[in-house]
Amino acid sequence: MQKTIWQSRTFWATVVDVVVSLVVYFVTKYAAPTVTTDVLFVIGLLQPVVIAYVVGKNYQDAHIIPTQINAAVEAEMNKAAEAFAMSPEVNRYFAEQDAQHDQGAG
Repeated sequence: MQKTIWQSRTFWATVVDVVVSLVVYFVTKYAAPTVTTDVLFVIGLLQPVVIAYVVGKNYQDAHIIPTQINAAVEAEMNKAAEAFAMSPEVNRYFAEQDAQHDQGAG
């Protein structure tokens, strides 16, 4: 089952990061300078962790998803190859090709 964007941890981490950025903006605009310094310090410590999480998760997803897609495509190709190889027409064709090759070589 495909996850929706509302179930994505990366999406919610990004939303939290945006909310924190808005809080920083309004705290620096309206709060007292002593409060502003403390809030900016704490957020400055936490925000790189959130950004690293989002970037790492996206990097992981970018490498996992193609692997899953490649595995699914390979499985389908194997099924098609097996079905193709089992058909009597294909076997007859290759038998005829082998016979023609043997006649030309002899």
